[in-house]
Amino acid sequence: MDSRRYFIRKPDLDTVYTAFLLGWRPGAVVRRVPGQAPPEILADPGVYCLECGGAGQMALGNFDHHNTPLALPPACLQALHWREPDDPLVWEWGAYVAAVDLGRSGRGRLPGWSLSQLYSGLRLTVPDPLVQLAAGVDLLQTIVHLRLRPTEPLPLLPGWEPYRQAKQHLWDRLAALLPQAVYFTTQAGRRGGYLAAPYPGVHGLLRRQGCQITVAQGLGQSHGPSITIASQGADLRPLLAHLRRLEPGWGGPAQGTIVAAPTTGSRLPQLTLLNLIREFL
Repeated sequence: MDSRRYFIRKPDLDTVYTAFLLGWRPGAVVRRVPGQAPPEILADPGVYCLECGGAGQMALGNFDHHNTPLALPPACLQALHWREPDDPLVWEWGAYVAAVDLGRSGRGRLPGWSLSQLYSGLRLTVPDPLVQLAAGVDLLQTIVHLRLRPTEPLPLLPGWEPYRQAKQHLWDRLAALLPQAVYFTTQAGRRGGYLAAPYPGVHGLLRRQGCQITVAQGLGQSHGPSITIASQGADLRPLLAHLRRLEPGWGGPAQGTIVAAPTTGSRLPQLTLLNLIREFL
């Protein structure tokens, strides 16, 4: 059994695939932190910190690419190049997960079910984050064992049916909110969409409506709603710099494909935010 301890911020697909690559298996110690891991944990080479700080410190077991000026790839690609597994299929899935994490995957437009869709359904089905991690690693082990590829639809195994049903139910709820979406065009001619919904999946829904810039407003936090902005083909870093001047706490990976409001939420009026997006994108 792995003697290393694991700290994670949230069990998104990038984190789960990174844990899978590093050898996490049920029974290994894992802790969840709300933000960045404590400095003493980040400095401990006996701990893997996954997307919870220490960006660029892979030698210390830290795999992160958020809130850093370093142009680092998603955590799973960092772990791939650090571990260098022999299996080409593991590299294929790593590239797929990285594309999903950066909002660059077009796999959802192909027929059949993708890993991203099934894992989203898994997270809806399994509420506990640490149980999500275990179930996600098990899902990945099965996919690699069966030699399934990211360029092909996944078979719907009986054990995965609850995930499919949960995802389909989410799609139905999001579709009911779609008439409330606000559409706009940026100065560069990019189509954008803004939708408030208490569910995940808004970015994918708006992309399916032809939006290149997608804005998802989620649940309210202590200082305002949670907001994420994602792009396909546009660099969000100029927008992020201006958002930080207006409201400290906005952040995102150095690649500039997605930015998020402060963890406490954003107080920026919707019209102000949309005008900024129109101007800078």
